Amino acid sequence: MQSKTTLLGSALLGALVLAAALAPPAAAADTQSSTAPQSAATTASIGGKAQGLWNLPGPAGPGRLHGLLRGPFGIPLFEVEAVVLPKPGGPAGPSGSIDGVVRRLFGPNPGAPFAALKGTWAAGPGGKGKLSAVMLVPGSGGPQPVGKLKGAFQDPSLGPLPGKFLGKWHVKLP
Repeated sequence: MQSKTTLLGSALLGALVLAAALAPPAAAADTQSSTAPQSAATTASIGGKAQGLWNLPGPAGPGRLHGLLRGPFGIPLFEVEAVVLPKPGGPAGPSGSIDGVVRRLFGPNPGAPFAALKGTWAAGPGGKGKLSAVMLVPGSGGPQPVGKLKGAFQDPSLGPLPGKFLGKWHVKLP
């Protein structure tokens, strides 16, 4: 029983560290010049597995992506919700765009949008394919990339019943 308690304690400690890392920095604590370049060696990131439901677009309308982005210990840190659109002017499939939002599930402001999700998908036979997307946050010079989501999907019914997607994600920490 002690090993379960130790594992739970480690998971909670890891979750607290993640919450602190994902918190926006306080303005008073900012001691770096805003013009100072940030070294790649000091840029930390976090990531993990992504999984959820996937529907390809069809004659009835756009498709859908809905899933969880899990961090260390399998803790769900973000939820992703997006529409899956066919290529503009083309038929439903075999490729198109992904347009959605990544929401925090943990840390400051749970449920609040963390980033926009913009990407592409391409399908092959049997509704199998790949997806790739970038997480973007507002910045002074326009949207700034803060993370990525890549994976594979399968929507064998090609209809109203959802298929699945699996992948990996990562986010640069502030």
